[in-house]
Parts: sequence; structure tokens; C-alpha cells
Amino acid sequence: MVYHAETSQKNVLSVLCVSDDLDAFGAIGVFRYAEIYLLRNTLIKELARKVLEDLERRYKNFCNLYSNLDAFTKKQKARYEFTRKFYQDLEKELNNMEYSRTIRFGAIGVLNVLITNIVEGEISMLDISDRVLKESNDHYVIEFFKQFKKEVEKVYSQGMR
Repeated sequence: MVYHAETSQKNVLSVLCVSDDLDAFGAIGVFRYAEIYLLRNTLIKELARKVLEDLERRYKNFCNLYSNLDAFTKKQKARYEFTRKFYQDLEKELNNMEYSRTIRFGAIGVLNVLITNIVEGEISMLDISDRVLKESNDHYVIEFFKQFKKEVEKVYSQGMR
């Protein structure tokens, strides 16, 4: 086997790019997108549209490179669809009602919890999940944070963050 530095570098960059793409999927991806775009001063009304455009690009990139890995691709598709559904729900809600930081239900409620407690606050992702699961009575918010907690616990158990 002959080692070619240029080919190896391209492969490493490809893996790093796809790793970044995979971080955008799932409940943690929902948080990651909200954090990044809000820190860039994206308006709440524009958030879902911008995320959905970028998310689609990331998923296509992933599929172009790894569609031959069926089980892995299937798992990532489910995570992609979770993020896509959240931002589609957010877009619908924002089109049907005026945004308010006091809303605590639906996708807007999830976004407000993320903004208030994680992006602006100093609370860990795991702690906020526990708090929300104790305090919320909204089905959408509860189901989101059950998944969020599951993903965060998996990341922490793997010692990755």
C-alpha cells in the first residue's frame, strides 16, 4: 500500500466535514442550530427557513459520501428527520402566531427553553432536560426533552463532551 499525503488529507477533511454534518442531526442538532444562528443574530422568524436550507445541504452531503453504509445511513436519516421535523414545526408555528419569549408549548416553547436556559444561561444540557421534564406539562416539549436527554446522556457516557 502506497501512502499519498494529498489523498489522506482529503479523506481526513471529508470525515471532519461529515462529522460536522452529523452534529446537526437529532435533538442536539436542534440546539446546535439554534445556538449558532441566534449567536449570528438571525431573526427568530427567519431561523427555521435558514436551518432547513442548511440541514438539507448537510444531509445530501452525508448521503453522497456514505449511502453505501445502509445501517449507518438509516440511523442518521432518523436523526436528520427529527431535526427537520422540529424546524418545520417551528416554521408553521411562527407563521400562525406572533412569537413571544413567554410561550412554553410546541416548537416555540422548546426554542424558548433552549434560549433562556442554555444559550443565555449557564445551565448544562443534562440539567435543563431534567428541569424541563419535571416542570413542563406540554407534550411536545416533554417529548423533545426526553430525546434531548437521551442524546446528551449518550454523548456524556462516551466521554465526548
